[in-house]
Amino acid sequence: RLTPSGKLYGGTIGGTIGIDVQGDSARFSLVQNLTNVDLNGLGRDFLATEDLSGKGNVNLDLAAVGSNVGALRRDLDGTASFVLRDGAWEGIDAWYEPRRARALIDQNDAPAREGEPRTTFSNVSASGMVTDAVLTTNDLNATLPFMALNGGGTINLLTDEIDIDATASFVDGPVLQSDPAMARMLDQRLPLNVGGTLGAPSILPDFGAMVKEELQEEVDKAVEEEKDELEQELDQEKEEAQDRIRDRLRRLTER
Repeated sequence: RLTPSGKLYGGTIGGTIGIDVQGDSARFSLVQNLTNVDLNGLGRDFLATEDLSGKGNVNLDLAAVGSNVGALRRDLDGTASFVLRDGAWEGIDAWYEPRRARALIDQNDAPAREGEPRTTFSNVSASGMVTDAVLTTNDLNATLPFMALNGGGTINLLTDEIDIDATASFVDGPVLQSDPAMARMLDQRLPLNVGGTLGAPSILPDFGAMVKEELQEEVDKAVEEEKDELEQELDQEKEEAQDRIRDRLRRLTER
């Protein structure tokens, strides 16, 4: 049983590591808390990428049983959580993809990219249960300058693969207002799929869901317009019927 603690990547690390060998198998336990670590160094050494910057906390409470290191890695169960703050992901343009999707739906030309792909964030967090080295989360949240994301899915702790379905709610501000087409989406939601890996994630709009939502809005609008027209026709027929009744009553009283 080890209790490592100290400074790591500009932050701190603490927790316990336990190994209990009985017969041909070993039980491995890991409780680790990384606090205020530099994400660039952590990403470089553990995710093979230097595209991530900012500060973060990582909390792991995992256990596994196996006869070799590979079996232990595949059997990891427990809980995991992370919070990333005030950073950026180079190579990802979360602002461009929704704009491109909006242009395609509106049958307009795709917008030109501005500068190198880069997405800044003030907060990204998730937590959940780990089963067979796969983290399942229902509380992924991210806050970007122009949108807030929430969703759920899986993160493979062995391969770093991500498969998360999320919904974006657009946040008013200078970034959103810089594109008139996007500014109109202030009260709308955009389905997204977050894929790729932790080292090289991708954020893509769900075009099928977007088109379905657009069509539903058109249907709802058409139904509402038809309803208004029918109500106007009924009101007009009601007034005409009342006029006929008044006219008949008047003739009866004149006799």
